[in-house]
Amino acid sequence: MRKINILCLLFGFTVFLTSCVRTESDLFDESAALRINRAVSDSREILLSAANGWVMEYFPTNAQAGVTFLIKFDKNGTATIATENEYVTTYLERTGEWELIPENGPVLTFNTYVDIFHLYSDPSGGLGKGLGLGLEGDYEFIVMDIAGDFIQLKGKKRGTDIRLYRLAENQDWKDYFTLLGNMDALFKTGIVLHLTVDDKIIYTLENAPSHTFTATSAESATDSDEAAIEIPFIITAEGIRLAKPLEVAGQSIQTFKLSGDGNSLVCTDENVDAKIEGPFPADFFFDALNLNKNMKLTDDMSPNVKAVYDKIVQSMLEKNRTLRMISVSNSKKWNTFLLIGARANATGIDTDVYFSYSFGKESESEISFAFNGFNSQTDSNSKVFYDQFAGIDDFLNLLEGKFTVNTVGSAFAPNTIKITSISNPSVWIVLDVK
Repeated sequence: MRKINILCLLFGFTVFLTSCVRTESDLFDESAALRINRAVSDSREILLSAANGWVMEYFPTNAQAGVTFLIKFDKNGTATIATENEYVTTYLERTGEWELIPENGPVLTFNTYVDIFHLYSDPSGGLGKGLGLGLEGDYEFIVMDIAGDFIQLKGKKRGTDIRLYRLAENQDWKDYFTLLGNMDALFKTGIVLHLTVDDKIIYTLENAPSHTFTATSAESATDSDEAAIEIPFIITAEGIRLAKPLEVAGQSIQTFKLSGDGNSLVCTDENVDAKIEGPFPADFFFDALNLNKNMKLTDDMSPNVKAVYDKIVQSMLEKNRTLRMISVSNSKKWNTFLLIGARANATGIDTDVYFSYSFGKESESEISFAFNGFNSQTDSNSKVFYDQFAGIDDFLNLLEGKFTVNTVGSAFAPNTIKITSISNPSVWIVLDVK
């Protein structure tokens, strides 16, 4: 592997190259100008050596989420740049000019305007912080270190950590952004995640879809005066990388890789035992409620629940109606509720009624259900259904008490919840989370 440490090269420290080994005295025998020019030449050679280009992990500033570019450098001074992100919502490629210029060391500059790239450094675009500031990013980068397949850059104005990784020669560019999209899907649900160090929860992490975690210390979660911190990150093909290292419990944490089972992001930094994990089952249930998810009853239920369900179905059929669904959800009007939907067979008209429930968290894996009964604050049609169709009263009685909660699917984005009665384990249902 070829490695060039630009700073060491400039100041006369030992540098190892595949072609030769230079001693400190060798370096000091050259002028500063010669050393800089050689660093520029070597950097150019490695940039051009990537047959399929480079992955650039770009942060406009340390306070903003990262974005990925693919860049192929050509010896004629042109660069092909591609991206797909929140501002460029479909895959686009553009071509512009690039150059390595000698300053105190090599500086990589993209010196013709490329809309999909320079929008992050253009102060006139009105994006980010508005006209005159834009997204405050860089288009010139100091080359800090090169190690064959990896190049460390630093934003010239902002000093942000920008990285280039050699892209595999057989990797289709557009397909690469599909890989990133698949990884990003883990964070789209908006559920609360946890950062653990040595199996201890340090932070709860919210707002993952924005690619900037709002992190609250687990120890101060009940302290309203404790300010949350913002942690920007970038989606990578293997997981995520934080904009800058996070110091936690005396450890520096930055890069995470999705585990083989897909249930956690494992920190890959040296000598660190840290993970980002999905919510506890009970928390996921309440996350789903807060996010107004519709948790629909599936056909997977215990036999005694199925008997009650069939009783409702038969009672509705006798009155020329069809049971459409039973689901648990939330709304501003009815708060938390159990919804039972029916269809009039003669007219095709659908009717949904809402039974008011109170839900409580008993532990990380236990919740409680309590039917609130009928009053002036509840759906008036719920009492009509309760009186009209046999089995509804039995079903409401089954969903009373304390229940264990288990999730199925990715820990980051569970797709079903199994709820089992603690007092009577023969009562259980499975809810599909949409």
